[in-house]
Amino acid sequence: MESVEKCGEIIFDAANWPLELMHLYRAYGPTGEQIDCNEGELRWIPISEVMTLPLWEGDKVFLARMIEGECDIRLRLVYDGEDRLVKVEEV
Repeated sequence: MESVEKCGEIIFDAANWPLELMHLYRAYGPTGEQIDCNEGELRWIPISEVMTLPLWEGDKVFLARMIEGECDIRLRLVYDGEDRLVKVEEV
């Protein structure tokens, strides 16, 4: 990998789940083999296809900003008990 850039932090605040903090990174020049992971299948996705994936509503918010080149994203995403995004806050 040529370089990695930290692009922000996301707080997930969902009813029925503990708070989660996710760190956002952008990778440039990815190379190498993928390794197995218990989180699911890992693979490189072309930027042009990212928004066509089955995404949580909040993921669409920060991914769109990253695709546009933004790299200081700090959000709190609030979900209700039905996994619906109900609030997006800058933090």
